[in-house]
Amino acid sequence: MSNLLVSGAAWLAGQLRSHASLGIIYVRGTQQVSLGATAGTTEFQIEDMGGLRIEHSDRDFILPVGSLVLGNVITEPRRGDRVLEGGLTYEVMAPGNVQPYRFDAHRQLLRVHTKRVS
Repeated sequence: MSNLLVSGAAWLAGQLRSHASLGIIYVRGTQQVSLGATAGTTEFQIEDMGGLRIEHSDRDFILPVGSLVLGNVITEPRRGDRVLEGGLTYEVMAPGNVQPYRFDAHRQLLRVHTKRVS
């Protein structure tokens, strides 16, 4: 018997792609791929010498796991990659040593944190 939560998460990922996605171009160096992503934001709580600091991503791009394919290889986001969307450019990054992406609980979706650079 399959796990109902995993099946539901896979269904939801498909619904997001079908009904709530926008077109983006993901760029790494000279490689790029066009895909559909759902937009979001993330709030980060970062501790520094002065105490607790709150930062947020300008835009998160939520992708189905396995959809980021560059050079015929499924890959994960890297700091410095770029996302082009609606005439704007975003750079993949997160504050401090925070990884610039994360998976959802059932590894169906990948949330990529970015900051607008132009």
